[in-house]
Amino acid sequence: MYRRLFDELGLSNLPSIDSIEARISEVNMRQLDRLKLMLGRVDAQNHIFSIRMRKGIRSNEFASFAGAVEMLNSLDG
Repeated sequence: MYRRLFDELGLSNLPSIDSIEARISEVNMRQLDRLKLMLGRVDAQNHIFSIRMRKGIRSNEFASFAGAVEMLNSLDG
């Protein structure tokens, strides 16, 4: 579900949370909104993000986006 968007945004094979956050800071607002919506759908189905991470994503905090992306990438192995 999220894999295609991660690939499209260049978030799939980054080596660290810092590099993920740096990449997220480079995307445009439309792409950030798409990422936010997708992360919201994933969380609604699986309830995997902490309350703090959810609030950060809603507030467009890049560190929260990066943490969520890193978590999902690690689940894929």
